[in-house]
Amino acid sequence: MTFRYRRIELTVMTATRSASYGVDFADGLNVVQAPNSWGKSTLVQSLVYGLGLEGAFSASHLSPLGEAMTSVIDLDGQREAIVQSSVTVTLENDRGEALRVRRFPRSLDFDSELVQTWFAEQGSELNSAPQRDMYVRQGGSATHALGFHRFLEEFAGLSLPKVPGFNSDEVKLYLEVLFPLFYVEQKYGWSGLAPRVPTQFRIRSPYRRAAEFVLGLGTLERLKEREGLNARLVEAKKSWEESSSELKRLVLGQGWEFVATLSDGGLMEENSPFGRHRDDKWITAEAEVEELRRHLTELDIARVRTVGEGVSSSQASLRREEREVARLSGRYRALGEQMTTSEAELNTLQVRQEELEHSRETLIDVRKLEKLGSEIDSRSIASAHCPTCAQALDSASVATGIVLDVSANLALLDAERATLRRLLAEAEADAEATAARVDAARVALEEARARVRTLKDELTSPTDSPSIAQIEERLAVRARLRAAETALATAYSVLDDVDRGARAIVSLQEQIRALRGEEDAQDRAIVRRFSRSFSEALGRFGLRSLPVDEVTIGQDSLLPEHDGFELSFDIRHGLSASDSIRTKWAHYVAMAATAASELTGASLGVLIMDEPRQQEAEFSSVRALYAELAEVSRSTQVIVASSADSQEMEQLLAGLTVNLVANVGGHMFREGVSLTS
Repeated sequence: MTFRYRRIELTVMTATRSASYGVDFADGLNVVQAPNSWGKSTLVQSLVYGLGLEGAFSASHLSPLGEAMTSVIDLDGQREAIVQSSVTVTLENDRGEALRVRRFPRSLDFDSELVQTWFAEQGSELNSAPQRDMYVRQGGSATHALGFHRFLEEFAGLSLPKVPGFNSDEVKLYLEVLFPLFYVEQKYGWSGLAPRVPTQFRIRSPYRRAAEFVLGLGTLERLKEREGLNARLVEAKKSWEESSSELKRLVLGQGWEFVATLSDGGLMEENSPFGRHRDDKWITAEAEVEELRRHLTELDIARVRTVGEGVSSSQASLRREEREVARLSGRYRALGEQMTTSEAELNTLQVRQEELEHSRETLIDVRKLEKLGSEIDSRSIASAHCPTCAQALDSASVATGIVLDVSANLALLDAERATLRRLLAEAEADAEATAARVDAARVALEEARARVRTLKDELTSPTDSPSIAQIEERLAVRARLRAAETALATAYSVLDDVDRGARAIVSLQEQIRALRGEEDAQDRAIVRRFSRSFSEALGRFGLRSLPVDEVTIGQDSLLPEHDGFELSFDIRHGLSASDSIRTKWAHYVAMAATAASELTGASLGVLIMDEPRQQEAEFSSVRALYAELAEVSRSTQVIVASSADSQEMEQLLAGLTVNLVANVGGHMFREGVSLTS
């Protein structure tokens, strides 16, 4: 579905009189011919302004129309202030429905963001259609019931999707983002090679998104799917990290360690993943719980003795616990020293990583300068100075006696970075494991010291008192058993969450990789047709700066490329000013033709060019452009504004079917012309 312009009327009113200008447009190629300063650009800009689409070219809410529509106008040699001005545009869609739209660039009664509309199912009924007021250039104009752009989107038969925006949001693909692909205004539109797509709508890669929609590429749907998967992946990683942190707190709280590895998207357990190192042996958490159960059973069966009955036993236990405290203190100190060493090693590796990154950045910059023609690298090497740090080099210390160039140094740095990343991961894992052992040793030492204090208190108690150590041991073992059982059950429950989260992360990553690796054959075919149409047009326009068959449309960028570089960003291609214009002609012509010819395409149905003859383009090239536009106009309405004189225009359009609107005089406005069509 598309729309066509049928008529545009511009009116101005001063305190004493009024003036206007109106023109009808036909299907096919329309050429508005008029001398410079006549008002062609105002007329063409009004085609955009009347539909509230000036946001396609500026975020400003000021009118883009000239002073003849906004402030003062010269009529019969007299300058008068404008009291009110209006732009009225009449459209027709493929269903034969008609739409009249009126906006007021200047008015005492109507705001410029108000849009008066009249809609009829047939053009003959438009004059009797009821008026309905809407708005543009305000929030909701593309989504709300009274937003004009929502109505215009429906009238044109478009269904604009939501596309990835910033901050993980989805943003509507606004009409203002599409329109620059079908309209080139005179003042700024011919600069550069890419369409000047607006960036204020918070859309990521707005040109790419607009071109994908217009050409009907499935990339947009895959991109939306990938963005959705990425959002789910972020949430899955966040949930996994929270579960992992909770698991770590539970395990460390019992003085245990966690031993498991991620494999095939899940946790590969090595027997039991929970336990502790005791006397350089690995004791699983389950074994520790079973030991506590047996010990508690033995304590429950045993009779509580008096202090006097257990003096010898308490003294022996005290000596044994004091030896245990000494042993645990030594182990705690040794692990502390090991922890200090691990942290120092980790810090050294982190510092080296920062140095490597800095050196790599510097070398990359040096290589960039080298590619741009700088001789800094060769001069430094010739004088035996490092191009990175500028220090003197001693070739005697180099096995080959040859200083490596920048690329070779970068290759070495990349290899070292890969090795360093592995070492860092191992050092971080080692530091974490050592920290867990330190915590476990601290807990064991505190428990042993508590037992020593209890035994000393018992030995100073009355001989007929029950054994404090025996009672406290029973209570302590029962408490440890209860805490261990609860922690172990909770840890396995959280471990299930961690395991499911890990598998979900791997699954999402695989889905994302699959989408990234998928290139739809239909999309590639559409882009090839777009590129072929572009190259053929370039050949007919007479491109000279580069071989025509080497200038293509990039599969990823959807912009003109040469040798893998976007022409709009790489200055080394040496395009002449006139060839830049030819390239831009070809891009717009090919975009309009491809969008109109593809079943999945979404052409707006119009292509507008204001003064396409730029940079003194040769007559033969301009003639070829009009011939190409005439061909495009078979499926797309084309409107061109030109200041070429009558004789030249006749030669340019010879043999072409065209609706020529020739104008004369100093300005388009004429006093006393009827304000209605």
